[in-house]
Amino acid sequence: MNKEDIKILLEKLVEIQANGCAPIEISIGGVTAENIVRNDCVKILSAPPIVAEKLHEAGYHLDIERMGVRVYKL
Repeated sequence: MNKEDIKILLEKLVEIQANGCAPIEISIGGVTAENIVRNDCVKILSAPPIVAEKLHEAGYHLDIERMGVRVYKL
């Protein structure tokens, strides 16, 4: 994801949060198994199920990974 895609995703998460859902914990960027820093991803570390539902409805894909759920859009 580029910076603009991340910005749009964060705005969507704020919108979901503002509509009264429980707290959402995210990580912007991360480190690969090879210890390479990546700034092109957003991971959900903790969130209620409604967040996944709303993101899916908005066209986002969610991949469960070792350190959270990676969010991306094709």
